[in-house]
Order: sequence, then structure tokens, then C-alpha cells
Amino acid sequence: MKNEGPGLLEWIAYHRAIGIDHFLIYSNDCEDGTDAMLDRLQDLGLLTHRRNASPKGRNTRAQAIAIDQLATDPVYQAAPWVLFIDADEFLNIHHGTGQLADLFAAAPEADCFLIHWRLFGTSGRHRFEPGLLTEQFTRAIALSHRAVRGSFAPKALFRTAAFLKPGIHRPRQRPDLPPDLPPARHAYADGTPASRAWGRIEAAASFTHAQINHYSVQSLDMIILKYLRGFAAGNAPPDPLSYLQSRDFNHEEDRSIQRHLPALRKERDRLLADPVLGPLQRAAEDWRLATLARQVWRRRNRPLIDRMIAAQSAMQPPA
Repeated sequence: MKNEGPGLLEWIAYHRAIGIDHFLIYSNDCEDGTDAMLDRLQDLGLLTHRRNASPKGRNTRAQAIAIDQLATDPVYQAAPWVLFIDADEFLNIHHGTGQLADLFAAAPEADCFLIHWRLFGTSGRHRFEPGLLTEQFTRAIALSHRAVRGSFAPKALFRTAAFLKPGIHRPRQRPDLPPDLPPARHAYADGTPASRAWGRIEAAASFTHAQINHYSVQSLDMIILKYLRGFAAGNAPPDPLSYLQSRDFNHEEDRSIQRHLPALRKERDRLLADPVLGPLQRAAEDWRLATLARQVWRRRNRPLIDRMIAAQSAMQPPA
């Protein structure tokens, strides 16, 4: 994580509400107080925080550097199951009551569940506003839209003992697997056996039991801020406009995650009542608003913003 303070408590509260009981979070170069919030959450026993120095620049490799440390991290090694996701990704379980237990029940013998992304668009928003991502962004890619490679990429929930360490999308296989042990069993969220071939995984995308809500674009100004911050993994598209055009899909409304809003709000409010976390939350929101005003909403960025607004408008579904 880097500069994720405004949304951090929502992300923690939501995943606690669906059954995740601990978090191992690596942060790097935070300016908005995210690292201080993580330290306080660690003091409260909810997570383990590691500081993760990383190179500067647009593509920082911060995520890969953290993954390299995970295999020997005692918190990771002690966890029977691990879900490896980013701060803009939410595990949304449709099956049963939407708890982890409902997902495990679909395939008790599985070692790894491959759960597909569902990309959420900007919902027509231009500016960041403090509040819940899961309330503000409700329009997503159509499940039938398979034109963009990577739109339905998987994230993995897996048994640590069956794999070497996480990968960004799938865990790394153990090179020392004893010959008398069967290979790890992969399943989709509905329990059907899963291939490890990337193309087959995307082609088999199913959302009946679960999905990863991926809020990667959010508002237009947040996309530009993302480029100023740098990317933790992979090679980003060349500019914010290209990023918007590759991810701003608003074909259908999807509010399924909102059935957990009461539990999310209750837990988030409890955390905000903490005398340390409450002020840090407000400071992170103030930092983001001030940074957007200073670095994004500048006269020299107006041509870019105008092009992004035009592209966003063209990608909205008809009224």
C-alpha cells in the first residue's frame, strides 16, 4: 500500500465482515499517514505491518519486492489460507451469506480458489469525494464483455502449505513437492476444477459464487494521481487517458457487495472511534484533497482532463 489512507478502514472493515481475521500489509513511501494508520491497527491486533522500501518511478516493483519477502515471513507461514489482493480489490462472495465459509463449502478439497475480477468503472465521477468505494462506484463491466484481455483475470485464495508463495494473480508452485503428493487442486469459486492456463481461466470466468470487485479507476482525478504516485506492479499504460480507456466499463449496475454495508459500517465506525485512527483518517482525506488540488486540478492538466472527460462520457451507457 501507498497513500491508501482514505479507503483503508473500509477495506479492513469489509474483509473482517466476511470472515478474514488477520492482514499482513506491506507499505512503501507513504505521505498521507497510511503507514501510521497501519501501525495503529497493528497495535490493536488487527494486522501486521511491514515497511517495504522500493525504487522510485512509475513502475516501482513494490509488489514484487514484497512477494519475495513473503515466503519466509512468519505471519504468512502461520496462516492456513491466504488471499493476496490490493487495496482497490474486494472479495465479493455471492454464495450463501457471503462469508468465507460459504466459499470453502463449494469445494472443501480445493487448495486454491481462482476468483475472477469484475472491473468497476468511474460511474461518471470526475472528482474524489471522501466516502465508501462500495457505495460510490456501482457500475461494472458486462459479464459478457470479453474484448479486453485481462478484464476477467483471477486473484487467488489458497492454502499456504500447498504453494511456495503468492504471485500477483496466482500462487507460485512449490519446486520441492514430494513425488508421493498430488499436485495442488485448483477450483473456481463455484467449486468446478480450474485450469492453470491463463487463457482458459479467463474464458471460464464465472460469477455465480464470487468475484473480486476491482475499483481500479475510481474518479478521473484519482487516475491522474495514480500516475503521479507510481504503480506497484507491471508496466502501466503510457498515460492516464489510456488507462481510463482500458478500464472504465460501466455497462451494468452491480450493488451485490452492499448487502454487507451494515456490518461494514458498524466495524468502520468502531475503528473511527479510536482516538488515534479517527484523526489519522481525517488527515488522510485532507491530504488527498489538497494533493489533488495542488497536483491534478492545475491549469496545465486541463487539456488532459478535458480529453478524459470526453472519453469517459463516450464510454457511459446510454440513459
